[in-house]
Amino acid sequence: MTTPKTTQDRKKLMIVMVIDNYLPYLGGAELQAQQLGRELVSRGHRVIILTRGRKGLSEKETIDGVEVARLPVLNITQTSRLNYLAIMLYLHQIISFCKRHRAEIDVVHSHGIGRMALLLGKRLHKMGIPYVVKVPTAGDTSILGIGALSFAQDFLQDVNGFIAVGDDIFDELKIRRVAPEKIYRIPNGVDTNRFCPLPHAKKTTLRAQLSLPPGFLCVYTGRLIKRKGLEFLVDTWSTIITSCPTALLVIIGSGELQPDSIEDDLLLMVKEKKLSNHVYLPGKKDDVSPYIQASDCFIFTSLREGMPNSVLEAMSCGLPIIVAATGGHVSLITPDKEGIIVPFGKPKELANAVLSLDRKPALRALLGKGARKKAVARYSIKQITDMYEDLYWKLGS
Repeated sequence: MTTPKTTQDRKKLMIVMVIDNYLPYLGGAELQAQQLGRELVSRGHRVIILTRGRKGLSEKETIDGVEVARLPVLNITQTSRLNYLAIMLYLHQIISFCKRHRAEIDVVHSHGIGRMALLLGKRLHKMGIPYVVKVPTAGDTSILGIGALSFAQDFLQDVNGFIAVGDDIFDELKIRRVAPEKIYRIPNGVDTNRFCPLPHAKKTTLRAQLSLPPGFLCVYTGRLIKRKGLEFLVDTWSTIITSCPTALLVIIGSGELQPDSIEDDLLLMVKEKKLSNHVYLPGKKDDVSPYIQASDCFIFTSLREGMPNSVLEAMSCGLPIIVAATGGHVSLITPDKEGIIVPFGKPKELANAVLSLDRKPALRALLGKGARKKAVARYSIKQITDMYEDLYWKLGS
């Protein structure tokens, strides 16, 4: 009788990840790639990131054991024809890399679905290299729709696996006629050791170190862009402070390099509504964990998401969560267990949720403990890496 192979017995893999941007640029997709790559390397695998080159950044470097290759690109967007040329040149470099290392590569993992991901799939299929595509946000599968691209349906045959981070994305892929056996449900992960709750005394000390005043402190972390619902959040805060003058809102993040940035709009709103003592925008922070750990509640009013890192990080820090009832992030929260779900665009309901957590510390503690418990049980980056390892081994065997 043959003894099944253990994790230690399985071969070490060479995994190539393709992502448009990478460190020092850090958005949701980049953070997930960074965490996954670092954990895979710690297990003995070789991970190479292929990404677009950026002015002032090295073409090659190693970050946390992950090899990063920044490929030269043409930054031209004046016309669709020139933009298509830039995509094709970038794609050519990725394909050339894969051809040179064909014998070594076990799997290619695209962190995102788009025109280039479609084209890359066809070429990798011809080379016999297994290929998986992560769909991070609901709505991204529209490129697979009828009439989107003439070869979109052929692409479904070229990809070995689609990664759906949430049930809404899984359902979308099925609607787009992706075979269920090709869809893998793998959620985003969080470093539950780094993002962890603090005792009350340490939280108080940390808040003072961050120059945050006392009061009921709610926090948001993420990009400052239109679909995040932040204008609605700031506007609602004017109502909240009439009932709770000590309620504080800290918005961590930036709209830098984002075409739909609302950072300046938010700063103007705070000034015009005379909220400077109640709403703080300290800008982008390389490490958001202290701000989350120092807070009492996390608020996320985004209109459309997949499985946002910021919500997972707040859950892992043991904060009660208030989310708008839209997008895949709703699946993270069970009402009365980890947080409160409010209708999107309803200021009264949002205000009531904030005031409820302010006035009921026992409820706040209960939801925070539930959030931490779920984060550790379901979304630890180590568990998520186990799932990716199993998928890579399955496809690469």
